[in-house]
Amino acid sequence: MAYVRVCLFMALLPVPLAAIEWAFAASGSGLSLLDTSGAGQITLYVAILLSIVAFQRLVARDRPFGYLVHYLRHWRRGLGGFVAMAAFTFGVAAVFLSAVGLTGHLTISPEALARLDAAVMFATVIAIPIAFVLAFAEELIFRAFLLRYLRWNTTMPVTVGAVGFSSLVFALSHNLASPFSWLTADQGLLFVGLFVLGVVLSIAYLATGSLLCSTGIHAGLLMVEVTRRTTDLLVVVPGHWLAGVGQDVRMAPLSWLMFAGLGAIVLALRRPLARRFAIERPVVSRGLVRAP
Repeated sequence: MAYVRVCLFMALLPVPLAAIEWAFAASGSGLSLLDTSGAGQITLYVAILLSIVAFQRLVARDRPFGYLVHYLRHWRRGLGGFVAMAAFTFGVAAVFLSAVGLTGHLTISPEALARLDAAVMFATVIAIPIAFVLAFAEELIFRAFLLRYLRWNTTMPVTVGAVGFSSLVFALSHNLASPFSWLTADQGLLFVGLFVLGVVLSIAYLATGSLLCSTGIHAGLLMVEVTRRTTDLLVVVPGHWLAGVGQDVRMAPLSWLMFAGLGAIVLALRRPLARRFAIERPVVSRGLVRAP
């Protein structure tokens, strides 16, 4: 029944979102929930989170605010997990990009390097905390809500189903404007990359017992990507299928290997990570709310 309820929730979710989109159009604001940045995107996340709170209270009979209060009570442990995993992920990504650069599939743009000034660095510094907020919002939606709700016990079949379904929805949600484009070759590669990333973030959440650890990994990856996009310093050089077919590194099989490597490292270190950073034990629906 949990999957049926979730599917009904997702089927009905477009109704309030369509109402908001209509209000944007009627007001002439120029905003849209399909915007990839700015007020439109923020409104989309807020609307979805409010809908999730209603679902949790009225259908799941859970305590979403109690969940957040529990994390606030253990903020030091949570912050430590976030910082540790973000720094670890940023370091792994930096080493990975350097290795790819040595193969010739990633280069530094001389033009972008010449344009690098205080204005570009300021834009990068401003964009990074915004990326952190978006990472946290996505972790709340896809891990704290969807994964946790579908994992009503810790058995392997239930866990695999919850991880797989939440990762599928996570990947599909990244192209709401044109969902059928996932059937094209290029977008299919992006879908695979996003799905693998969703699985890795789910593993991080379950293995460490802290949503802020998975958020740290997500934020670390976004920090690398935001820096790359705002500075334009790194340019992907296609030429081998492992390097992907475009500038979006999530489409490259090499990136999928990096995601999988992150997940493998977290799994291997799950016991010391959980001892240090766990806030939920175990991660299951209505399974809080006690400190480790």
